[in-house]
Amino acid sequence: MRNIIVSVSLFILAACATDLSQVNTPNNKATIVAFEDSSFQFLVPLSTSASTKIEYVNGKKVSDFFTSTHILHLDPGPHQLIVSCLIFYSGRSYSNDIEHQMVLEANKQYVFTAHLSPNHGCIAKYDVNEITTQ
Repeated sequence: MRNIIVSVSLFILAACATDLSQVNTPNNKATIVAFEDSSFQFLVPLSTSASTKIEYVNGKKVSDFFTSTHILHLDPGPHQLIVSCLIFYSGRSYSNDIEHQMVLEANKQYVFTAHLSPNHGCIAKYDVNEITTQ
């Protein structure tokens, strides 16, 4: 019984990290990915865990306490996103909401990651990946 509990716990911990190779981008859409490196790792003392979550898109709330939006497919063009970030580092937590005015392009993946910031505690930055269609 103990082995089953440990196996299920490890599966839950592993399943919470964002695997970018598993994110599909539909043709002629832009994909927004809120990266999560390993949720629940904050339960391990003095470990580091970083995550982002898409809160609002064009003024519409897409996440709440019970549901977190980590992947969205949007039409190309201008969009306003509010992305939250959360970092657990050395037993402390840092969080912040950041507004991004973006012009999205089709067939690109915008990946948000959380970073420590001396002025804001936590900020969400993004990288753009070109998606090749087959």
